[in-house]
Amino acid sequence: MNTTLLVQLPADLKLKALAKAKQEGKYLSEIVRTALIDFITPKTGRGNTNTDQIEKAKEFLRNNHPKPIRINELANYVGCDQARAARILDILSNGDDFLVYVDDDTPARFGIFKDVKTGIYAH
Repeated sequence: MNTTLLVQLPADLKLKALAKAKQEGKYLSEIVRTALIDFITPKTGRGNTNTDQIEKAKEFLRNNHPKPIRINELANYVGCDQARAARILDILSNGDDFLVYVDDDTPARFGIFKDVKTGIYAH
């Protein structure tokens, strides 16, 4: 469920945010949402959600799609250990707009099952 949040920004800050959004190829709402999530989300301890690592994992999966990836490849790309990479994949397998699948091969490989942003939908 989404909600709308009205925010007043100084004009110069809004222009800087628009420039950053354009530079990154994102909508301003994505930049604000990410900043707000980072502000609210705990930075240390159990249950920490590192949105940078999650976005980097999505980027890696998108860049390799349709080829599936192995967990050690993701860990190397994101810059974390394999346990953290597995946790990131777990987080991505429970989303609404981005879902990850695992195949039955040994070692397991992971790929995109659903990605609303790029229009990927597995059948």
